Amino acid sequence: ASTQFALTILNLVNPVTVGTYGTFLIETQDENNAVIDQGVGNAVDVVSDTYGYEVSKVEDSNNSYCKDGDCSLREAITAANAVGSAVTITFDITSCYASTCVIAPTSTLPSLSSIYITIDGYTQSGAIANSATFLNPMNGTLNVQLDDAGGAFSGIVFNSHSNVVKGLIITGFSMAIDMNGPMTNNRFQGNYVGVEADGTTVNGATGGEVFKVSESFSYIGTDGDGTNDAAERNVIGTGSAFNIINLFGATDFTIAGNYIGVGADGSTNIGGSGDGISITSSYNIIGTDGDGTADAVEGNVISGNSNGINTSNPDTIIAGNIIGLNAAGNAAVPNSVGIQLWSHLTRIGTNGDGTSDTAERNTISGNTTYGIQIDNSSTG
Repeated sequence: ASTQFALTILNLVNPVTVGTYGTFLIETQDENNAVIDQGVGNAVDVVSDTYGYEVSKVEDSNNSYCKDGDCSLREAITAANAVGSAVTITFDITSCYASTCVIAPTSTLPSLSSIYITIDGYTQSGAIANSATFLNPMNGTLNVQLDDAGGAFSGIVFNSHSNVVKGLIITGFSMAIDMNGPMTNNRFQGNYVGVEADGTTVNGATGGEVFKVSESFSYIGTDGDGTNDAAERNVIGTGSAFNIINLFGATDFTIAGNYIGVGADGSTNIGGSGDGISITSSYNIIGTDGDGTADAVEGNVISGNSNGINTSNPDTIIAGNIIGLNAAGNAAVPNSVGIQLWSHLTRIGTNGDGTSDTAERNTISGNTTYGIQIDNSSTG
């Protein structure tokens, strides 16, 4: 008896091009290449070579498929990992068009273990990427929330290269973002972390730092390439005693364009009693790289924490940031210490090379004890 079924074929051997709605022959063979059966299939247009999976429900199901109209985020990530090439995970969850879609994982989601995976929360109905430039209140709308109310799991885990996560609200996890490993060129952009959809109500990590980072040549926030830089800004808070971002093994890592410890309005305190950014590795950039492209939008607002920045390794660049104030620069949102410096060869501010020197200036004010505290072991 014949059976009709839908079949998606990836990584074709000796592929051929067929016309719109053309047909092709399907042939099955056994392990000795003997023909078992043949049939005719219908071809549909492929508009790009990027595969996609669409999340259609908030339930955290874990079936062996991700099909149209029946796919959870967990199933979409699992399917994307199996492709081995560029995949975009989009959202069309009809049950929450009029509200925030809350996905509550029952365990840690699968890590992003393949390359070129993009998770794009802005594809959900009603979501709008931020268009407000640095120092202005953010005006985006995020409609997909990952929430671990019990704080027992990690949120998004990067375990490969060249992945992008954007347009998500991530709240309540033990550790929201794990970028821990020898990966490069990952981007975490345009998200709210540790705050609700309003961008100001704290719902932070409960069991550790919000970000744990040990990879290289990656970005939290804008990449400063002059394209969609405003949309790439993150809002990151905690409300806990743990550090917000912990760079403990990262090199050549960039944190730029974010509100860290202040809400999307640029003024509400969403920090905690840990460090805004803790750095125990070298050659990282906090703020602008001063390369002459989009430098004015690469600074961070880092306020409302114990230490705004606490760095104990050399060769860190801290430039173009506001530390201890609101985004407008007219009211204190104090850290205890703006910058705590324990290492040598750290640049705070401009390098005076004539390129973007104004954009490289930091504004450090409003902190309760010291703006900059330099330990006596620091040199250079």
